Amino acid sequence: MAAKPSAQPSNFQFLAEHDSLFLELAAAAERSFSSDPNTTLIKLRQLGEALAQHIASLCGIKSEGAPEPERSALSPQPGA
Repeated sequence: MAAKPSAQPSNFQFLAEHDSLFLELAAAAERSFSSDPNTTLIKLRQLGEALAQHIASLCGIKSEGAPEPERSALSPQPGA
């Protein structure tokens, strides 16, 4: 699946040859860095997780289950 073309070319276009998700996440982080730094950090974290999962699958490392869903910083934590 090809990444959607954007108004500006991304510095991360080279990631598309590996996985379009990598390009999508990196480009989203790049687009939002000056206007919304928190979104940039979230997108970079998602990119890091996607890269780690990809590398693990290439190395034949199987995950022990689905990752735990993210919890909002504002939602009450169990036992708190």
